Amino acid sequence: MKDVALTSYPDAILLDCDGVVLESEELKVAAFLRLLPQKPRKLAEIRVYVNANAGLPRHEKLRHIFDEILRLPFTAADDTAFSQRYGAAIRVAYHACPLVPGARELLETYASRCPLFLVSGTPEGELRAAIEAHGLTAFFAGIFGSPADKTTLCAGILRRWRLEPSRAVMVGDSYPDMEAAQANRIPFIGRVRPEGVAFEGLGVPTARDLREVQALLEQGLGAIAPAEGRRD
Repeated sequence: MKDVALTSYPDAILLDCDGVVLESEELKVAAFLRLLPQKPRKLAEIRVYVNANAGLPRHEKLRHIFDEILRLPFTAADDTAFSQRYGAAIRVAYHACPLVPGARELLETYASRCPLFLVSGTPEGELRAAIEAHGLTAFFAGIFGSPADKTTLCAGILRRWRLEPSRAVMVGDSYPDMEAAQANRIPFIGRVRPEGVAFEGLGVPTARDLREVQALLEQGLGAIAPAEGRRD
């Protein structure tokens, strides 16, 4: 492994979309819950699960919810039907949602310093449409979504762009984001949403918005601990 200059800027930045670039996560959670079979006593448990696993592709979340929480059958046809209804429900609102504070400033600053990548559990077509609607496409060297999982997507970016993992940074707001960074040995910054994952005790730096993320990046790679913390 080549030496890491801890005071230097990263060679690449990987960003989740919902809850990191677009302030869309709660909007998507609300739409998700509205379309599920209504079992009020299970609602709180489902919301906790969805918030903690925001970075997972929706079909994985659905499988867990139906199998482990609702205890209802869930077929491939159910998955397809739900995805179609969900996509229609969030399309207009997705395009109208605000950016996370500091997102545009970070993209404008760092796009000229290093390649930026969007890595999301959202289906890639929906993801590209949402980013295009906000006029952000040009900032990214690559935009990647499901069906591939985030660990695979991150590994592909490192390989294709010949990046040293320790010289990249990933920013996410969920456990799957953190675990994708850990699996690829990429330093991780957790964006902490009020209703989301706190990352407490996991040994990763955190930020409330992308203004704070940019402040961390300006301190150099030495301000961002290796992504070694894990949840129990």
